[in-house]
Amino acid sequence: MNRAFTIEEHGAFRSLLDAMSRPGTVHRLSDSVADRDGALALLARTLLDAEVSVAGAAADDEPSVRTVARASGCRVAELSEADFVVAGRGSSAGAVSRVRTGTPDWPDSSATLVYLVDSVAQEGGDAVWTGPGIPGERSPKVEGLDPAEWERLREANSGYPIGIDCFFLDASGRILAIPRSTRVRGGSR
Repeated sequence: MNRAFTIEEHGAFRSLLDAMSRPGTVHRLSDSVADRDGALALLARTLLDAEVSVAGAAADDEPSVRTVARASGCRVAELSEADFVVAGRGSSAGAVSRVRTGTPDWPDSSATLVYLVDSVAQEGGDAVWTGPGIPGERSPKVEGLDPAEWERLREANSGYPIGIDCFFLDASGRILAIPRSTRVRGGSR
């Protein structure tokens, strides 16, 4: 076991928990990670292991899927069976409708979706987020996200507690989270 990796993974896990518990706030996974591939590998090492699976939302997400599988030891699966899904270029290309959303008895059997986007910021977006962990409302900015994804996520998360938890990972290794309990209005332009 690599002590430096373990310390870095603990810090990244704390950042991921903070991002999920305060939707719409931006967090850096690690000061030692300066690009998206390094951040994606750290996220994979932190959350995944050989017991889970990964898939890409589209065929051109294969390099990111390989990065995740190599970093975590998880296996590659079909989209509809994957525990973790990578959507490169800020779009699932409609694949959100085929990602596991869990069941009423087992909502935690849903997949986690990671969008690879250009940049994230805590303010300035056109989508309004409300829900647990958000005092009032927030409008984080997600540059490089296909605007059609907001409607796809609204549909996937309309039957809470089933739905999809999402992370938006930017080119500099910063992350923004949106749990399935968060409601989103707007964001379609």
